Amino acid sequence: MPRDASGFREQTHPGGLVSLHSALLDGVGVPHGFTTASGGLNIGQAEHLEPVLRAMQLDSRRVVMSKQVHGCGVTRPGERSGGADAHVTDDPQELVAVRTADCVPILLSSDQGQRVAAIHAGWRGLLAGVISESLRHFDDTASLVVAVGPCISAEHYEVGEEVASRFEQGVIRDARPKARLGLRAAVLHQLLAAGVHGDRIDVAPHCTFADAERFHSYRREGKGCGHMAAFVGPVAG
Repeated sequence: MPRDASGFREQTHPGGLVSLHSALLDGVGVPHGFTTASGGLNIGQAEHLEPVLRAMQLDSRRVVMSKQVHGCGVTRPGERSGGADAHVTDDPQELVAVRTADCVPILLSSDQGQRVAAIHAGWRGLLAGVISESLRHFDDTASLVVAVGPCISAEHYEVGEEVASRFEQGVIRDARPKARLGLRAAVLHQLLAAGVHGDRIDVAPHCTFADAERFHSYRREGKGCGHMAAFVGPVAG
């Protein structure tokens, strides 16, 4: 079984900024974090990460972040794209990052922390195969360490039947007029089916829609909403 909230810790930075960190990724030694809306932080572009990275003494690293298109494109070191939803790197001078505002941020690391990935997974990206495409860049899926960050919960994520019918896991149908989709459950299903061990996955339980004090949410705020970021980099040296 994937690990629960006990696998995450909060870190407070100057200015009231707060980030979340996975105990499993801490154990590997890879620098990483999931930002929150605390302190008014809104990650519109890579440079907006600077206050958190500076506090973590990571501001010397290059941040790789692309326009996200809800697809399955993956970039590697030296590759830049006009649109990609996942980034893989083994360059210790880089941090790879994705932005979310209800979709699922996923951070991956090899067991020694020498190769990492950041994935943005909404329902379109999950169906397109963004997780499987990212996993192709790792030699041993079973040895991966994974952190699944805050996202919208099934309770607050109604979808049409044209979407719900395409998912094997995570769909809830009850007396409500529309089905609900658990993106977190769908992500876990794909990770486990690909061979990632459940005890090597940290899962944040936070709902971005329900917790307006700590998270931005597209479903709650609409167009023009703020964003959080999830970032990770290989171990130094």
